[in-house]
Amino acid sequence: MTLIQPLLPSPFDMAASKNQTDISEGRRREIGRRLFEAREDLALTQAQLANRVGCFHSTISRYETGERIPNERLLRRLAEVLDKPIPYLRASDYTNGRNPEGRDDAGESSDRQ
Repeated sequence: MTLIQPLLPSPFDMAASKNQTDISEGRRREIGRRLFEAREDLALTQAQLANRVGCFHSTISRYETGERIPNERLLRRLAEVLDKPIPYLRASDYTNGRNPEGRDDAGESSDRQ
């Protein structure tokens, strides 16, 4: 009798899954906004961008809505195709619920009193 071993997630899969939950919702949305704007600047559709980076257009949609974030391999490819630095696409400058333009997660200006 042969026993079938259950498929266990690889360390890479577990790290990618953990990465999805470690990033705040606001930062995920900021990453998505930056991807969307970079794609629009090049007049590419989601399908065209997906074709160039080697993924499905629904994956690009999930990134742009902040539902998911790209893994490192895909982030490097997106940066190359969109001609943007990785730290910009990663929203590395996004801190404490405020993006560099001074807007909070809801998109409101921080100069309001």
